[in-house]
Amino acid sequence: MPFEYPMEESRRSLDRMWEDVWRLVEQLRLMEGRLAEEDAKKLAEVKKRFAALESASGSRRTSSTGGGQHKIPIGRLDSSSTATVMTATVDGITSLEDGVAVYLTNGVITSAANFTLNINNLGAKPVYQSIAAAGRVSTTFNSAYTMLFVYNETRVAGGCWDMYYGYDSNTNTLAYHVRTQQTSRKLGDRLSRYLFLFTQRDGTLVPSYTVSSGNGTIGTSKTLNTGKAFDPKLPIFYYGTSTNVSAGSMPGGTYLWRQYSACEMRYAWNVGTTLTADTPVWVRCVPNADGTVQLDGNDCIVQALPSAEDGKVYIWLGVAYGTTGYNIELDLEHPVFEFKEGRLQRWT
Repeated sequence: MPFEYPMEESRRSLDRMWEDVWRLVEQLRLMEGRLAEEDAKKLAEVKKRFAALESASGSRRTSSTGGGQHKIPIGRLDSSSTATVMTATVDGITSLEDGVAVYLTNGVITSAANFTLNINNLGAKPVYQSIAAAGRVSTTFNSAYTMLFVYNETRVAGGCWDMYYGYDSNTNTLAYHVRTQQTSRKLGDRLSRYLFLFTQRDGTLVPSYTVSSGNGTIGTSKTLNTGKAFDPKLPIFYYGTSTNVSAGSMPGGTYLWRQYSACEMRYAWNVGTTLTADTPVWVRCVPNADGTVQLDGNDCIVQALPSAEDGKVYIWLGVAYGTTGYNIELDLEHPVFEFKEGRLQRWT
């Protein structure tokens, strides 16, 4: 066996080590190529799936003015619509399913209660208010309005349209009135027609006038309710009907108005035709030490505030209007003022 010098043996070992290193590098390169190929396949699959999703959602997306957002179709009631049956032709609606929505503009003014809506001859369906507990829409919407209708399969048997964003017509007084629905408001005195009611701290209502008998159409039969203290910061109501209610009973909630456009002041305050139109109306009261007030005599309805301190407080009711000179519009809010320390200011 030939003799090998140590240097030569070391060089051979080094050559073998480098061969092992290069084999490892080649294996790593092959592995990297396979990984890159697998990654490319995965990326292509993701792109393919995304394209499929884009294609599937194309029917629910707009490509022009909608900016890619969902759009509810807009239609107009047909000219053949009547007060009880409204019809419309709307592109894109082929069946009635839960959640189908459409905006409709009224082309005819109608005012019949419990009307139906028939879109694309898919069936005449009743129209309900969108509020959960509300019933059929009692008056139709004005011709200038565009309303949202959403089909509801389960609300009533056979399905119905829910009408959103309120409604209005020339007969819908709720569009500019505010009333209470509850009857749980006890009367402290007998109530006759068209009176104002003030609230005591125990919730009892105090009519502006008391009437011992009859319906209060004659001013001399009524007595101003000056002896009852009430809180001017609590609700003020207008009783908008002619039905008499006995003391201790509860008036119908649908006749108690917080805001009302035509308060009949001849019955409520015996003012005759003395009100000046387009001018505020105040009720003058005497303040009590506990923060309550009482009506201040038969001339307590005034249309001007004091210019000097008089120890009285003035509750804003609303504004007189028209040429009749006795009607006012009752406002929802009723700030209280007094003249004190040389100026008019809010009473606290």
